[in-house]
Amino acid sequence: MPMTLNIGLFFLRLIPSAILIINHGWPKLLQYQSFASTFPDPLGLGNSFSLTLAIIAEVLAAFFVLIGFFTRVSALLVFVTMLVAFGIVHGADIFEKRELAALYGLIYFVILIAGPGGWSFDFKQGRKF
Repeated sequence: MPMTLNIGLFFLRLIPSAILIINHGWPKLLQYQSFASTFPDPLGLGNSFSLTLAIIAEVLAAFFVLIGFFTRVSALLVFVTMLVAFGIVHGADIFEKRELAALYGLIYFVILIAGPGGWSFDFKQGRKF
């Protein structure tokens, strides 16, 4: 794999994942109690369970993508979360409210398809999923 592709995939994993964790997932985790009763329940699973799923995607899965560990499975979790945010939670909103979910969704879709690159735990372990 060319060095420039490894560098590109590394930064594609690193920067968006760090921003997603810091700006979206971590605040939900720290303020779980205040969000739990009012968090959107787009799939009818309950507010607190939906919040828990969002936290798993935006903190744990995003961190795994960041370090390149179970990257494709983790990217899929974030991608599905962004699809739900874009299509259901903000589905009736103007595009400006949906734009961030669309961008994150696209980034994690590319990572899902392309894989983590050579600078990852998955590459070192020979994982292809």
